[in-house]
Amino acid sequence: MKGVTLIETILAVTIFALISGAALVGISRLYDRFVLEVGDAALRRIFVTAQREALSGSQGVSWGIYLPYDEETRKTDSIIVFAGENYEMRQENLDRIYRFPSHVAFTSVVLSGSTPSEGNDHEVIFQTLTGATNDYGTVSLTILGNSYTITISPDGIISR
Repeated sequence: MKGVTLIETILAVTIFALISGAALVGISRLYDRFVLEVGDAALRRIFVTAQREALSGSQGVSWGIYLPYDEETRKTDSIIVFAGENYEMRQENLDRIYRFPSHVAFTSVVLSGSTPSEGNDHEVIFQTLTGATNDYGTVSLTILGNSYTITISPDGIISR
């Protein structure tokens, strides 16, 4: 008698389901790790971009970053690199708007230097030619339940 029995079919489907399930878990973890790295690395890259513009003396002005996150949801879909002494007085024609993953939450943003902060700061300015900043501090992110902190020193050094 030729053919496949019901038990053989069920066994084959079960083995396939187990292998597929294991593969999906692995893919899901890989995706989560990719998302984590993208959000954290993107923000550090944007900070470095503004600092490099200031260090090079581009346009003869200071450069900064504005984090337009919502203070309730703590999320944003973009970050702005600007030229000028502050965001309000910036040279709008030089604005660079970077898309930012909307699933990243800004848990705490303390960029007030030695001045007390409530954790809701929105900008940091790097001084022309030195790259130093009076707006040093930390930016804490939450990405898929994992927390990361980026630190900006008074010298403008950006680290994680």
